[in-house]
Amino acid sequence: MILLLDIGNTRVKWGILEQGALNVSEDTFPIMEIVAGLDGYLAGIERPDEVYISNVTGKETGRKIKEWVKKAWGVSPNFVVSRPESSGIRNAYVKPEQLGSDRWMAMIGAFQYCTGLDNASKKGSFDNKNTLCVIDCGSAVTIDVLTGDGEHQGGLIIPGLGMMRDGLTKKIQIAINERTENTISLFARDTRSAISGGKLYTLVAALDRIMAELRTEIKASLICIITGGDAKDLLPLLSGEYIFRPNLVLEGLVIIANETKTEK
Repeated sequence: MILLLDIGNTRVKWGILEQGALNVSEDTFPIMEIVAGLDGYLAGIERPDEVYISNVTGKETGRKIKEWVKKAWGVSPNFVVSRPESSGIRNAYVKPEQLGSDRWMAMIGAFQYCTGLDNASKKGSFDNKNTLCVIDCGSAVTIDVLTGDGEHQGGLIIPGLGMMRDGLTKKIQIAINERTENTISLFARDTRSAISGGKLYTLVAALDRIMAELRTEIKASLICIITGGDAKDLLPLLSGEYIFRPNLVLEGLVIIANETKTEK
């Protein structure tokens, strides 16, 4: 059994890989409560044979996780990092290690998913005539583009819904209820709804424009895969067709874990 951890800027998502199947837990917990979350959700699970982790929150969080895992199970976790080349894709960054491991895992997961598309699928087959766009809607929204043969073209990072909300609310000193904040209203009649609708439309407008320019730029059909905690709020407003894969980072970790096992 292999434990997989996606340590994001805001929350921790986790899953278990067993007998080739990925089981993603519905229980996530805030990154600010990392040790308490590990104690609360993971202490009682069966001892994993291996642990694979994507961590974008820095060395201190990584140190806490490593200590916890070793104390709980006597296992040394594997922290994935972005590489020049892996799993059929090639990194466009001048310094590959500076690309966030979550983006790298999401691209690996998306690329492998696309290469497995059935030719008879409504989504179509995936080859060097296609271009893949991977959008991860987390604390920040990341956009990465891959050619059909796995060549990373680079990408963009723009503020996510949470960052937009925090920036506005700090200035105007108003509290927002996160459970009900993503109200879709073009003409809001209170400040909370105005902020909620405004940030949604701002991000949707940015994504629609980027996708439009990308379609004009490339000379291949475009497949867009979207993931991340805010994807469901954005999808109803976005133009065009998107494939929703909510656990793309964990899917990338599965591929890395399987490849590492094969190499051994």
